[in-house]
Amino acid sequence: MTCLRYGTEYTALELALRNNLSAGRPTCTETVRHAQRAWDVAEARDLVARRGFILEDDPMNYAEAAKIVTADGVMAPYTTILELMQALPATAAGFGKPVRPPIITTSSNQPYSATELEAVRQGHRDQRSKVDLCRDLGRSYGSLSQKSKKMGLRFDQKDHVNRRMVVDDWFFHDPTPRGAYWGVCSRRMAVWGRS
Repeated sequence: MTCLRYGTEYTALELALRNNLSAGRPTCTETVRHAQRAWDVAEARDLVARRGFILEDDPMNYAEAAKIVTADGVMAPYTTILELMQALPATAAGFGKPVRPPIITTSSNQPYSATELEAVRQGHRDQRSKVDLCRDLGRSYGSLSQKSKKMGLRFDQKDHVNRRMVVDDWFFHDPTPRGAYWGVCSRRMAVWGRS
């Protein structure tokens, strides 16, 4: 693509977009964002190499048949780059399907004890995940979901999820000189607003 302002050539890769924006060429960045991304074989080779394979040809896009081989030269079981990326997605632990250890239930078909109910309430207050609570209590995920629903506890609820500004909800929780100052100021503003 050609820069509208400077007349220089550039590619539509993510790195080039960031460089254009930092160099003061936002028009070029917007043009590229709304245009179809260009195919770059180097970027495709990098994506395949991160997953431990080698791309030997130029398939011209991610959905076309590609020659993907292992480091030993053996053909990979993936026929396209898209298929490879779907089979081995990026995870926090590297590339591949996330493997979760099984939850071993020991208290199935038994009513929840008072200590287990308190552990569920405490887990809700601490915003722990249900999976971790299941492992600690030895209960199945479905059982814990039903029990927490009956108790009126929602683990997926986040306060102020659509908030546009960062606000410290616990600012006035502990008394401090700064908190006292702003508390008095807000009180005065409320009184002045009524008159």
